[in-house]
Amino acid sequence: MSKHICSPQEKEIMIFSSIAFLLPFGAGIFMWIGHLHGNDISIFSLAQMHYPAAGAILAMMVSRKGSAVPRKYFMCFLTLSFLWLILSLLSVPFPMVADGAVVSVLTVGGSLLLWAMLAFERNDVRKSFGLNYTVGKCKHPTKYIFMFAALLIIRSVLGAIWQGRLPELLEIFKKPQFTIDIFVYFLAFFLSFTGFFGEEYGWRYFLQPLISEKIGKRKGCIILGCIWGFWHLPLCFFYTTPQDILLNFSGQLITCVSLAVFFGYVFINTENIWIVAFLHAMNNIYSTILGGLSNLTVNGSWEFIWFTLVVNSICFMPVIFSKSFRETSVSEVNLAKKQSPKFSLWKK
Repeated sequence: MSKHICSPQEKEIMIFSSIAFLLPFGAGIFMWIGHLHGNDISIFSLAQMHYPAAGAILAMMVSRKGSAVPRKYFMCFLTLSFLWLILSLLSVPFPMVADGAVVSVLTVGGSLLLWAMLAFERNDVRKSFGLNYTVGKCKHPTKYIFMFAALLIIRSVLGAIWQGRLPELLEIFKKPQFTIDIFVYFLAFFLSFTGFFGEEYGWRYFLQPLISEKIGKRKGCIILGCIWGFWHLPLCFFYTTPQDILLNFSGQLITCVSLAVFFGYVFINTENIWIVAFLHAMNNIYSTILGGLSNLTVNGSWEFIWFTLVVNSICFMPVIFSKSFRETSVSEVNLAKKQSPKFSLWKK
């Protein structure tokens, strides 16, 4: 009986999954204990954001031995992720660990250190692992930032109209504080980017190409969105009432699938993880700026879940029909090769 030997790709997936999924679901037990004691468990969500990239980094370092890797940056990020894990677990018996000052030091200090480590890496090494600053495939990458900003505003306006709260939303837009907040949060991204990078490097840079290679870009981004939504499940149990868990998870799943399609579209066109990480930050920051109106596109009732599905589909899903999503699954590549000997899946 022959023994199955894992391919390097299968090995990477196994390592990635064990870090990205087992850690947050395992930490869910500690979240539950902390929740029962009335502790602030938000530090668990901040820690969880780092696990996808930690899984991807560890997978690539283990399976790609001998190749030049951005070791300084990778080791620093793995250490930071480990610190987030330890602090989140310690916050259960010692709630003072989740104090805002401790979290701020780890967030800002970790971000500054990682920027420094990245600067010390060779440019060719950064580029080989998707950490380069330049955008090779797109001459004007900022257009995606403005496009996403416009879509966020349209989404919130449609939600406000549906709920009859448009005057409240317009008041937020009119206040000078709205512009100030946008500017402040824009600068804050560079001092708190690790969590957003943590998700996007794991989901978009590492996992999206692997899934798309098997089943195609369109299906790949949708499946990735479902995986991303399922990954949020531990958080859904503790940030809502028990009777609304399914409601909350449904809203999260809709949001993750629609954003996975749009973020996937941007990453395909730019091949730049920093832009996608910034868009992720924009989505979270915009909800913060809206304050009490942030639930206009998240949850509320089953009726609003259906409305959210419609609005997110209108705002973010149409890009899936663009030429950027030309199918490139393995079966389609083989078919294309038969039809055209000059066909190439990757231009790289």
